[in-house]
Amino acid sequence: AEMLTNEGSNSNLEEAIYYHKESMRLLPSNEYLKHVNYYGLGRIAIYQSRLNTAKNYLSKAAHYFKTVNNHMHGLSHRLLGDVDKAKGKISETIQHYYESLSSFKKDESSVEICDTYLRLANLGESRNPTITDSIEHWMIKEDKLKFYSDNNPLCLLKITTFLGGHYYEKNDEVNARKYLNIAFETLHKISPIYLSSRSKIELKTEQKKLFELLIDLERRYGNIKDIFLAIDRNNSSLLKADNSILNSTFAIDEIDNPIVQYYQSQESINQSTLVNKEIYSTFISKINEVDNNQLSQKLQKINHESVTIIPDANTAKISFGALLQDSTDETSFLERDYTISYQLSATLMQALEDKKVDSEGISIIAPQFDEDPDNLYASVQGYRGDSVNLYHLPYAREEVDHISSTLPQAEINHDKEYLIDAIENKRILHFAGHAVTIPDDSDNSFLALGSDIDDPNQKLTLRELYDLESNNEMVVLSACSTAKGEIAEGEGVLSLARGFFHAGAKSVVSTLEPINDQSSAIIMDEFYKQLKKGKRKDVALQQAKLHYLDSVDPEYQDPKYWAAFIVMGDMSPIFTPWWQYLLYGIGVMIIFLGAYFAYRKVVL
Repeated sequence: AEMLTNEGSNSNLEEAIYYHKESMRLLPSNEYLKHVNYYGLGRIAIYQSRLNTAKNYLSKAAHYFKTVNNHMHGLSHRLLGDVDKAKGKISETIQHYYESLSSFKKDESSVEICDTYLRLANLGESRNPTITDSIEHWMIKEDKLKFYSDNNPLCLLKITTFLGGHYYEKNDEVNARKYLNIAFETLHKISPIYLSSRSKIELKTEQKKLFELLIDLERRYGNIKDIFLAIDRNNSSLLKADNSILNSTFAIDEIDNPIVQYYQSQESINQSTLVNKEIYSTFISKINEVDNNQLSQKLQKINHESVTIIPDANTAKISFGALLQDSTDETSFLERDYTISYQLSATLMQALEDKKVDSEGISIIAPQFDEDPDNLYASVQGYRGDSVNLYHLPYAREEVDHISSTLPQAEINHDKEYLIDAIENKRILHFAGHAVTIPDDSDNSFLALGSDIDDPNQKLTLRELYDLESNNEMVVLSACSTAKGEIAEGEGVLSLARGFFHAGAKSVVSTLEPINDQSSAIIMDEFYKQLKKGKRKDVALQQAKLHYLDSVDPEYQDPKYWAAFIVMGDMSPIFTPWWQYLLYGIGVMIIFLGAYFAYRKVVL
């Protein structure tokens, strides 16, 4: 119900109401749960502008939680304040907000204090002239900046933008710059991936408000060009210049990122810069709405069907195989016409092609977990303190069985000691399981090896990878988001895939997004079959994706089922097919027979 409420459409809200009421029906004697549902129903009633209904539900929740749960008591009163504000009852609104603030302050680690202060601030300083001083005291003297930057950056963005605007109105340039700079830095720490639909709308609104203040500040005190260049350099948000007047703002998911480099494979590296592009997918952010013919024209300049992409940091999350060549045809993916591989840099690409690997053997790491899909086997504290839940993967076993059928010599295990040995001594390493990417603490991103992830022996972290020496010719990470991670200036994406390259792997197959384990099993099965035929790694992965697209119903052809897999590093074939050995033997025999008959002719 809460998830549907966050999505926010009217049909979702009606469905959320059903789940709240069903929850109460299933456990009628559970008072705590009943009042949690009252709170949820009150929240929905506000979204639907049913204010009296909302007040009825929220009043019951607030009364019950007063002695039971400070957090829920604070949330209930805050929404009651929102209801009274909508009714124009300002004194009652202030009373509810302060009651909410009092409840939240009983827990110093509460991330809700900021949002309540914001509501008080937005009522108008003239009604409460001490509110700005209270916010600054709480935020600065109580040192909440780092806490909110880590745990609720959206609220920190809002409140520092508010303070910056407050001091701008008072003509206090020093404090206006101080708070707007904090807001600007916070903006670029917020990943929309972790926001609900409603929060993404709030983010766009705050971004626009911040940019307008920054522009006005420079118009009044400085050089407007400076702020344009600063925002442009960050590449996660961009102001558009119109005759030197910066009057238009792009939202984060509408940015025109200026640099995407395409390189030809196996030839001299010819750079083609692509300025405008359109990306089709439910999980790839739309960058800019432009005519896809521009994309086709750029690609026509590349005379080779194999394309290597070296993305910049802000396009590193894009699966270019999901680009549409024809905006009217939702199946005209680039993957159908181009064999696409990825590289961290042109220099590393050459070094990996020249690297010699002397290891043998194939290791499959396949952790075993509880088969009850309702039973979590691990829960991880991730970005902003959110809990990342990891479930049983019902098709992981099928994936392993398929690979073992194609490569019967493969060894299967899941112990950390075995994984480390496989990294250091095996030619091929395949991991089929769960990976956890922690964007704000990339060194602790990890591959999960068991249910107790608090046990260091049941996970391998990125930090540990940096201390290993890989002798792998190919590493396949069939797990969620193994090519994603924190973007470090000058270094790129700090991902698990990059960690394997750092350790010394020659090539890595990884994923840009969360993956579906059933479609992954199909793709990985065909990938190894193609490799066994002697195909290059990029060709094998392309053929595996096309095999998947051609074998499933249209509803499962959406890129979220197949486009996340990418391959980086050396693309050379990893297997020599039997017929090549046969041809080699025939060739040797022909040479031998030719030499024999030539010898006899000379002797005779």
